Amino acid sequence: MLCTGDLLDGPTGNEVALIDELASQDVLCIAGNHERWHLEAARRAEREPRFSAKYEAYLARLPTHFRFALADGRFLLLHHAVPGDDMRMLLPRTPDEEVCALLREELRGLPSEAPAIFVLGHTHVPMVRELQIEGRAVAIVNAGALDSRGTPVCSVLDLQQNEVRFQNLHTARRRREKLHLVT
Repeated sequence: MLCTGDLLDGPTGNEVALIDELASQDVLCIAGNHERWHLEAARRAEREPRFSAKYEAYLARLPTHFRFALADGRFLLLHHAVPGDDMRMLLPRTPDEEVCALLREELRGLPSEAPAIFVLGHTHVPMVRELQIEGRAVAIVNAGALDSRGTPVCSVLDLQQNEVRFQNLHTARRRREKLHLVT
């Protein structure tokens, strides 16, 4: 299971229970802009710690990204928004040229022909996009969000079936999108 950050998004009051659950299930989690803001405020001593030392330490240990080499030669790259900028929006309508510019540098560290799958968060907009960047097949998946302010969506990236399954948690409506380029 993967989590693209923003554990502290909004005044829910359930952050401790969420962190406990993520930690107990060994969920691979990265920091989002809300965790960064929280930690920056704590470093500037703008307020008392919001959580106990145990939870503050958990948040401080969250990396900003992960990169995995999959057994089939593909790479999975987990970022909150876009590489190097946890506030930048990458949306379904973002022009391909802009997407290429945002992701190109991150791809340079990978073998030249290896397909790459970016799993992003931040926008809360479920999305699958595929394109070629300098001859490399790239898929971009945004899982959506589980929060209650919008439409809560649970997403499954099935690397064996090469598809993403989105499920609306209010209506149980499901949508599947096949990955064509990165197989």
